Amino acid sequence: MRGHQVTVQVSSSADVVFSRRTGVAQTERVSSVVSGRAVEWLQLGSVTLNAYREEAGIISHRNKAQRDQRPTWIKVGEIR
Repeated sequence: MRGHQVTVQVSSSADVVFSRRTGVAQTERVSSVVSGRAVEWLQLGSVTLNAYREEAGIISHRNKAQRDQRPTWIKVGEIR
């Protein structure tokens, strides 16, 4: 199986009801397709986190921004 091309599709969905009285709901869906060689790590996607913090004191003021990207990897193998 090593070296063979593979295609993987991963999908997820979530339905959240905000109000039973009004019927307002939110649907979230995500889908990702990745192709590559079997038995190698394939990047399925990534999530970017952004954070901003402000600190104020009597004699100081500081702003701090942070960005963090976290990839998600999968490895496709053969089941025998």
